[in-house]
Amino acid sequence: MMRLGDIVRRHAVVRGGKTAYVVGTDRVTYADFHERSNRLAHALARLGVARGTRLAIMAPNRVEYPIVYFAVLKLGAIVVPVNARFTAAEVAAVRSSTPRPTCSSSRPNSRRSSAISGRRAGSPPCATCCPWTSSRRSRPRRRRTTSRPRSTRRDPHVMLYTSGTTGSPKGTLVSHRTYWLQATTSHLQLGFSEDDVGLSMFPMFHMGGWSLPLGFWHTGATVVIMPKAEPRAILETIARERVTYLYAVPTVYASLLAVPDLDAFDLGSLRLLGGGTAPMTAAQVHAIRTRLGCERMVILYGSTEAGPVSVLRPPDVARKAETVGRPYLDVDVRLVDEDGRPVARGEVGEITVRSEFTMLGYWRNPEETARTVRDGWVHTGDLGVFDDEGVPRRRRPPEGSHPERRREHLPGRDRARAPGARGDPRGRRRGRAGLALGRSGRRGDRPMRRRDAHAGGRRGTCADAARGLQEAAPRGVPAGAPSHGRVAAGA
Repeated sequence: MMRLGDIVRRHAVVRGGKTAYVVGTDRVTYADFHERSNRLAHALARLGVARGTRLAIMAPNRVEYPIVYFAVLKLGAIVVPVNARFTAAEVAAVRSSTPRPTCSSSRPNSRRSSAISGRRAGSPPCATCCPWTSSRRSRPRRRRTTSRPRSTRRDPHVMLYTSGTTGSPKGTLVSHRTYWLQATTSHLQLGFSEDDVGLSMFPMFHMGGWSLPLGFWHTGATVVIMPKAEPRAILETIARERVTYLYAVPTVYASLLAVPDLDAFDLGSLRLLGGGTAPMTAAQVHAIRTRLGCERMVILYGSTEAGPVSVLRPPDVARKAETVGRPYLDVDVRLVDEDGRPVARGEVGEITVRSEFTMLGYWRNPEETARTVRDGWVHTGDLGVFDDEGVPRRRRPPEGSHPERRREHLPGRDRARAPGARGDPRGRRRGRAGLALGRSGRRGDRPMRRRDAHAGGRRGTCADAARGLQEAAPRGVPAGAPSHGRVAAGA
């Protein structure tokens, strides 16, 4: 139980013909999702990918990405999503800290592919290169199922890179059990069911690009994965796919409202809007709800390390639009001073979180893990003040501020210039009610511009993996079609 690879297996039996996800013109049913991920899992297993193996993938949002994810999960291995926007130099820096990679895919002579595969650009394609789609059309194969993995629910399933509270990227390990419980709790908090259709525009190398779709797959619903967050394409997709849940960051909402013929799109299917990652004013929230024709909206706050922390529910959005709501179901939140002692109500403190949704720790970084997780509490690096209702209000210090800037505002230090206090040089007021949230140079709860990842491994022929990727691809893909993804595995 609570092994994420079992999700599509179960749905393939009871709702196999239902669409699991949509990417562009490609539609994948739960039965196809299960079968294609099985095929790839068998191919990767023949390469030695097994429980605990780290497998890196670098690609934009595309139809094969979820298939790779679940193939790895079924083997009990660990997915390491690499930022698809990395330059060749950045990928090479990731590669330099890892053992040998096993395979990379697409554009085998490109500089970025060379960097992740560990060979020189322009050299002949090596045995470690395997494209998403082979030059040969796949031959029909007998349907097979994977054996039950030997992994446990507490094993890590993904390594997400975040700057945490230090500003330097660290691999955050999250267990099967953690994301299973997150998905279950989200159903209760937000009211999702198998009849919903969600829209995900986060890149799949980001926490939101994985956790949002996973929540819908867990309940047997459908999710539309956008290759890019282009305003008109989003509106067209909502109308065409009858999307019921839209989560977007404030800048994306602003771009949607700026579309000249917004009112021409049929958005009547929307029943819930979601927001977060940055503060929004009451006027902004009112405009979003009114122009998109959906009164129900939630504001979410969380991070890669802490998981979901709080939610501002629809009844409170209008009157406390600039806050991030009350603690999530089964989440403990407290504010502490520099010495880790709880602060009095109205005092500025660091937000700490305790729940079943938190990370296992940072990959091979026990020192930073010990600094971030103390006595079961995750220290987020965010500053806050609770109002009389216990509802948070969030804000950020300037981009790139250092943790020491945060500590200057904790109890026991001079708080005359605390974020939100009168006379703050940044010109922000704390406001009437809420938790003033200050960031300590980390951006873990919003899409990262940069995210490092690494995966090492054993060498071996990739013919099986290439065949598995081809078989996992949708039928009808033209031979030799261009592709833009890379995958590398290692123990």
